[in-house]
Amino acid sequence: MAFAFYLYFKNKKLLIDFGFTFLLTNIIGFVFYYLYPAAPPWYKLYYGTELDLNILGSAAGLIEFDRLVSFPLFENMYTRNSNVFAAIPSLHAAYPLVLLYFGIKNRVKWMSVVFFIDIIGIWFGAVYTLHHYIIDLLLGSLCAIIAIFIYEKIFNRIGKKTFLDTYTDLIRR
Repeated sequence: MAFAFYLYFKNKKLLIDFGFTFLLTNIIGFVFYYLYPAAPPWYKLYYGTELDLNILGSAAGLIEFDRLVSFPLFENMYTRNSNVFAAIPSLHAAYPLVLLYFGIKNRVKWMSVVFFIDIIGIWFGAVYTLHHYIIDLLLGSLCAIIAIFIYEKIFNRIGKKTFLDTYTDLIRR
């Protein structure tokens, strides 16, 4: 959100590209969630290999943070998860990769360094807290790469420019 806010004031064209690529990343991710439902590591740890479609999501390793601050932040968030079997692809891996790509396109080197460190932290945290396997992260990265490719290579060739230029003009006002 902070990067999008920054782009709103600095580069509205890149903001539009970032927003639509982010949307496309989500759409691709959601399609895969329903084509290939996959349990996260915490599910295997708590429930084994038995399929139980009635369980609530789990904060897993993030419960330690909740205990540290004496507030059920992650527990409340993850127990409301509507799809427990959405580990592949990891959008935790995809989002920061999209962010890094547009940080590099924005040509502000310090931001790109921060975004790269963010990738390492989020990926480590996703595995360490038992929310994802490494393969989930790799497939999430592929999801982001596919979204970027589709947006940059295909949408640019089918006339998105006219639509997006009009949209960019509207938000410049």
